Amino acid sequence: MSFDLVLRGEAGRGPNGSDLHWNNRGFAVVVDDLLRLGMAFDLPHGVAFPSLPGSYDDHIGVDENGDEYGITSEGQAWLEEHEKLLRWHGDDDDRAGIPLHKLSSNDGWVVTGWEAATAIGCYWIARAQGYEHPESFDSLIPFLERAAAGDGFEVH
Repeated sequence: MSFDLVLRGEAGRGPNGSDLHWNNRGFAVVVDDLLRLGMAFDLPHGVAFPSLPGSYDDHIGVDENGDEYGITSEGQAWLEEHEKLLRWHGDDDDRAGIPLHKLSSNDGWVVTGWEAATAIGCYWIARAQGYEHPESFDSLIPFLERAAAGDGFEVH
């Protein structure tokens, strides 16, 4: 498994189609560093994806180009709930940083520009308190700054 972080709304991508890429072990180091510096936080109760009665194909048709068609009302409601969940920050909307569930799988989670900006703020607070700049952040901090200035990023 690998993790690709892709800026939202930007055309430029790295050679593998992402802006940043890590294998599973490398990303685990990044996440540990994010937690250590207070830039990410865990939710006490986890996240549950919405269920869709039957199969995906029962509700959402996809043609040979990958375009959706023939979406049932249940399928449309599920898609809207799924998209809302991918952006969900947790029950405490004002908590600074990135919710850990968005960094725990490569399911297309959306880290918002606000979450990236508050994570950067937490980084600078930690640095002022004496935490050293982790080597794993050499490419991450400039990426988060770009994400904060834009529409965030996705985790694939």
